[in-house]
Amino acid sequence: MMARSLLWVVVLGALSMPTGGCRWRSSELPRLSIAQVASARVRDTAFSPVERGRFVYQKYGCAMCHGPDGQGGIKNPNSQTGGEIPKLIYVAEGYTVDELKVQILNGVWEIARSDSLGPRPPYRMPAIEWMSPEELDALVQYMMSLMPKGAEEKW
Repeated sequence: MMARSLLWVVVLGALSMPTGGCRWRSSELPRLSIAQVASARVRDTAFSPVERGRFVYQKYGCAMCHGPDGQGGIKNPNSQTGGEIPKLIYVAEGYTVDELKVQILNGVWEIARSDSLGPRPPYRMPAIEWMSPEELDALVQYMMSLMPKGAEEKW
């Protein structure tokens, strides 16, 4: 069990490194080792709520499907979301804070198909009901912060 947990930590750390396309410059966010991310305390006040949310995003493996910094997901054949798991950078347009919390805690088990007669999309979002309230608040703040600057004015 310990080896499996360690494998997840290594995979999550590798997948969640900042990319050049992210909203922040890499120098603005702290670079953490895999061990530091795995043991990051969300209540640590040395980091902003958004930075703590980024740690939670890495800790729970959100980047594995939604991509580093919410920039793009992996392929999810026959899903109505363009055949891939949705980006999170525009989540603030489609959800309120409370709606997003419910979505994270309950997961998404039924993925709409682009071809109703085709196969079921293979990937679904698991419920993360064991997340602490502090982690959930931080994660939601991080996700709401992902919208590119100036995007809200285009609406």
